[in-house]
Order: sequence, then structure tokens, then C-alpha cells
Amino acid sequence: MTLERSKLRRSIPMLNDLDSYLYEDIRRVFVFGRNNDSVIFITRNDHVYSYGRNNCGYLGIGNHQNDNGDLIIEPQKIHQLCGRKIQEFSAGRNHLLARSKTGKIYCCGSNEFGQLGINEEINIPKQIESLSNEFIIGIACGAFHSLALTKRGQLFGWGFNFWGQLGLGDNHNRFQPTLLRRLKRENIVEIACGQHHSVALTRSGHLFTWGHNAFGQLGIGHHNHPNDKQLNYCNIPTKVIDGNDFRIKQVTCGQNHVLALSIDGQMLGFGSNYYGQLGTGSRRNQFKPIPIYTQDKINDILTSPFSNTSLARTRKKRNSLVFGKCGDHWLLTPIDTKIIDDNEQSSSSHSIISKDENNNPISNPIMTNHYLMDNNSSNEEEK
Repeated sequence: MTLERSKLRRSIPMLNDLDSYLYEDIRRVFVFGRNNDSVIFITRNDHVYSYGRNNCGYLGIGNHQNDNGDLIIEPQKIHQLCGRKIQEFSAGRNHLLARSKTGKIYCCGSNEFGQLGINEEINIPKQIESLSNEFIIGIACGAFHSLALTKRGQLFGWGFNFWGQLGLGDNHNRFQPTLLRRLKRENIVEIACGQHHSVALTRSGHLFTWGHNAFGQLGIGHHNHPNDKQLNYCNIPTKVIDGNDFRIKQVTCGQNHVLALSIDGQMLGFGSNYYGQLGTGSRRNQFKPIPIYTQDKINDILTSPFSNTSLARTRKKRNSLVFGKCGDHWLLTPIDTKIIDDNEQSSSSHSIISKDENNNPISNPIMTNHYLMDNNSSNEEEK
């Protein structure tokens, strides 16, 4: 998502305490963590810094000790990533992946379930050597599992597999990247992970899902057969949307829900709807894809693996539609939003994006995401 520099501090309050010279030098920001309390940013000269909550060393700064435990107050340089032209980050509950422009993957943090894809747990980034012969174009992390997409459209998975979220046909954890052979004939172009489920989009617009399904987040229904018990998981990829009937161009996963966007700007959603994150006007979970109606066509969608909030950007405006959990509010239908500039007056420490039916302000939801500075990102690939 591209964000104007004038709106950056309002949207990401953790940046408020940065020195002005460092703030002005930021080219890309990655916000992550269950409470969005960890930050990595890249400067114009390709230096990489991190600070915030440092779960299991996933900030990648080594044995950095202070009086605040695992909370790193001041930005620290991640030396192993500086100068490597990092294009993308993805974070799980306690681990981090980074992808370089040259198609290499670096990892750090917890490796309890094999989610790093190496044979050790480390607190500084290390390249995943078993994928060194592949050119990686996409990465995604669930809570404890990882996916990587190659330039050839092949998909590798590793880590926690209790719910079959690796799509390998069993429920055994993997400690090394393993090819997902059931999608080998499909040309995968995009991947996403929820907390314990995974999604893949093909060049033909087909959408496949696998993993945990207790809330309907696979979109495959309650049951395999009317007499079967509830289908709580599926460990093989299942086509949930046929691109020949309804071609999908983008997909994103929340904690237990999925949003998909068609080539003609129509949103679909399925899975958990407890906070209204499917934007249907109710809180009923959806076990099959259901349309999300908006006044204007949608151009971009966003949620994240630990979020119960959904965002969508229309083709006509730069403002976003928000629905689901938004601070203390549960927005059951998409609401048009506006992010306040840094120099606009507001008594809130967060962005005021809209007002509820009682005229109370609603704060801007920040979720795991990349933020590119619009005045410095013209030569970047946007993720």
C-alpha cells in the first residue's frame, strides 16, 4: 500500500518518536506483530532498521539486551539485510522472512515448528540455503508456517502443519521447504496466509485454499458430505473459486477470513465474520464465498494474518473503505474513510478516519503491511 509521507505518522504512531532526519530518509516501512508493535524500515541508501517488540529475536538485531526486556525503543540496524535490496517482508507470530530483489529469502526468530526452514533458531537474518537455486518472487507467513512462491509459479511450504496449512496431504510439520506438488501444474501468481490457513491464486484466476476451516475460512462449506461431521480442516489444496466463472485478480487473508477481488472490481469474502470483517451487514460466519457490495468498483484489498479488520480502496478515490474490528467499533458494512495529514489538527494520537452513528470518531486501523512513500517509490515494486 502506498501512503503519502504527510499521512505517515498519523497512520503509524510508532514513527512519531523517530529523529526527523531518519524519518525523512524512510523509503519503505513494514509494520507487523500481533499488536502491530514492531516496525522495520528501509532508508533511501538501503539501510534496514528495526525496533519495537522483539518476539524470539524476530527483529533480526541479535542479542540486543536492555531494561525493557524484548521491547527495543531505539531503531537498530539489521546489518545482514543492509544493501541487499529487500523488496518484501512477512512475519508470523514469532518469526520473520525477508525477500531480496535477487530472489533470495532470509529468516530469523523462532523455529519451534520449523517455520524458518533451516536447522536452527537465530536472532539475526540468515539465508535459506535450500531455496538458493530458486528465484523467489513472493513470501507469506501464517502464525507458525511459511510459504514461498518461485518465478516458475511453484510453491514451497514449511513449518507448523497441524491443520494441514502446508497443503501436503498430511498433518506433519516440515523443517525444510517442501514443494507443494498438488499445485505443481498450476501457475501460481499470488499467495497469502491467515493464522492457520493458506491461499493461492493462479494466473487463470482460480483460487485454492487449504488448512484450518473452523470458521469457514477455506470457503469450501461445512461438510464434505451431508452425513459427515463439520470439516474443521483440509490438508490438500481445494479450488474454491473457478477463474473461468469468476476470475480473481487479488487475494488477502485475515486471521480467520479471506477477501478476494475479481478483475471487474467485485469483492468476495468468506470465513469468520464475528467483527463484521466480511462487510455483509451481519456477524454470521460464511462458509462459502459471498459478494461484498460497495457503491464503487474496488481496486485494492487488504487485511493481515492477525487482523479482524478489512480494508478496500476504490477505483475513484484514494480514501479506503474499512469494515470489521476498528478499535472499539465493529463495522458490519464498509465505511468510507479519510486519513488526516500530519499537519492537520486532531486531539487523537491516531488517524481519525470516520465517525459512527453517534458522531464519535473512529480511529484508523493499522495492520501488518508494507507502506511505500509515494514521493520515493516510483522505481519500487509495490506489494
